[in-house]
Amino acid sequence: MRINGLAIGFYGFRLLRNAYFHVAISITYFSSIGLTLADALTLESIYYVSKCLTEIPTGFLADRYGRKACLVASSVTAAAGYAMMVLCPQFAWLIVAELLLGLSMSLASGADSALVYEALSEQSRLDDYRTVEGRGWSMRNLGYGAASAVGSLLAARYGLGLPFLVSSVFILGSLPFLALIGEPPLSAMSKKRTSAARAVFGSLIRDCRFIFVLLFFSLEFIYVRVGFWVFQPALRELQVPVSWFGPLFCATLAISLAAGMRMDLLRLSPGGTMLLLTLPILAFHGFLAWGVQISGSEGLLLALLGFSFHAVVQGIYDPIMREWINTFSSSEFRATTLSLASMLGNLGFAAVAPQFGGALERFGTTNVMLLTALLFAICLLVLIAWGLRIKAVPALQQLAQRI
Repeated sequence: MRINGLAIGFYGFRLLRNAYFHVAISITYFSSIGLTLADALTLESIYYVSKCLTEIPTGFLADRYGRKACLVASSVTAAAGYAMMVLCPQFAWLIVAELLLGLSMSLASGADSALVYEALSEQSRLDDYRTVEGRGWSMRNLGYGAASAVGSLLAARYGLGLPFLVSSVFILGSLPFLALIGEPPLSAMSKKRTSAARAVFGSLIRDCRFIFVLLFFSLEFIYVRVGFWVFQPALRELQVPVSWFGPLFCATLAISLAAGMRMDLLRLSPGGTMLLLTLPILAFHGFLAWGVQISGSEGLLLALLGFSFHAVVQGIYDPIMREWINTFSSSEFRATTLSLASMLGNLGFAAVAPQFGGALERFGTTNVMLLTALLFAICLLVLIAWGLRIKAVPALQQLAQRI
């Protein structure tokens, strides 16, 4: 695939828009300004609520007024939110900042992918979409990982607030790259006030295969987030020094980056793709539970092997989800549909996260990972059984006919 202005613009935007220098020290910063862990988790909950409540409305806005305009608003809003956390550290203002950050993420959710998909379609280059989306996701992981490592150094040398301000500057720096992505004219249908809502919800009612895709990737989203939540508790149980946390986290993101960069090699049937996305999750749970159980250097190696499986899924599931949903969607409500998928995943994770965190503290990593692996397998089997019944994807349809 040739690299042109569109790809450079997309990669540059994803890289800088996700340059979060504060990620590795955010809890420490909140503690330094007098907040408890409960306060920090309350702020996190407010962020997820804001993101979920604004997903569909911002998707409508993107489909009606333009995806690029929503991406500009997203970057400006995010930069304001992170700066506010340092400049206005009172709890009430931190709530406002989290509301802005949730809004900013929903403004970007799906809009960048919809923009690139439409631009490639306009150029008759849809065959390149998976490669562009995969590499764009890798740029997101690169920005996330590299910035978090640098942010820790900045915090140690210049103070815990500086990484938030640097994040704001880099996020604003993503805006010039949008100029390299040409936005095709919106169709007549997308300019009508209610057409996007009618189209997306009409598709949900009429097409069970579409619901199947949304539920499958919501399940994937939840379990990818579980991997982030268990990372630090597992390393603590393995008695890994805190100074190793950052480098090990960056190493897993490097695996995700490599997996996403080679999305062009992934040409499997839908059924094969589902296996590729689910088997490593089970392997991640198994190796991590085994590693924590036996502890020592051997246990650490097994746990890291488990996190490597998790990193592969993290690197490829989002580009595949966006490709599948873009295939189901028409131009008039593409960003809305992607926002809906993101909303379902966030709602699912918000529902299970408190229970998962409490279980980790009460029962330990080994027991919880075995239990969550069992729950994942049960949910997956139920979903696949329903998928076979409704013939959700061609590979499953052929299997159902043989059965």
